[in-house]
Amino acid sequence: MRYSYEFKRMCVELYRLGRYPETPDGVPTQKFHNEIRAWVRMVENNGLEVLRHKPQNKNWTADERLEMVSQVLAGQSYTSVTISAGIHPGQLYQWIHKYKRMEYNGLVNKKKGRTSKGEANMKKDRKPAPLQKCTTDVSQFSFSWGKCYFSPILDMYSNEIISYDL
Repeated sequence: MRYSYEFKRMCVELYRLGRYPETPDGVPTQKFHNEIRAWVRMVENNGLEVLRHKPQNKNWTADERLEMVSQVLAGQSYTSVTISAGIHPGQLYQWIHKYKRMEYNGLVNKKKGRTSKGEANMKKDRKPAPLQKCTTDVSQFSFSWGKCYFSPILDMYSNEIISYDL
């Protein structure tokens, strides 16, 4: 649920007085109380402005991401780092996973979308050289006198049968 800045601020002030506000409809009480405690920690670390709605899809630089990832890898908890940065824990988890898998390059923003249809990006139609790529198949034939197996080896370059076994 998305709460207004004024409502969050009132909840934080009531929490500091030792009380909780009335839980909104459709929200479990324990979950709401946990969220208020998270808001209080965010305000303690960053001031009241952290409760304001931020523009969506903030672009974090690779260095900012690396700083947060290194804090967690140094021993701080996910929760404390995410609260101080004002991001969702799942986002930080993804950054850490990418960092462990691809190091610094995993934190760099990559271009999204389809590649252009220019000539430079077109894949060249390359056929394999003779005898470089071969394939095989096994076929079973049933006769009155028994079964027979046929196994040809096909050259993908020339589409010719190189060898076979009966």
